[in-house]
Amino acid sequence: MPAILKGFFDKIFTARFSYQYVNGRPEGLLKGKEALVFMTSGSPVLLSEILLFNRYHLAIKMDILHFCGIKARISHLGSCLKLTPEREDKIKRIV
Repeated sequence: MPAILKGFFDKIFTARFSYQYVNGRPEGLLKGKEALVFMTSGSPVLLSEILLFNRYHLAIKMDILHFCGIKARISHLGSCLKLTPEREDKIKRIV
């Protein structure tokens, strides 16, 4: 993920706001919250899934949001070098 996005997550999801440690184990404080994440890439989705094992999905969904107690749904749109009417329709159907 871009460093500016990672920095945003690090500044927003801080200890005692989004998580705390209880008996040495992390506990998310944002339970009951949900997130819908749109990821775009210039390469096809299948290529990302095969070569990167969906690491970007897992980093955002599990390592950041789930850690804080947020249920997340991720929609990955590949081959997004420009927004076409078909791609725009797909986005509207997801939301």
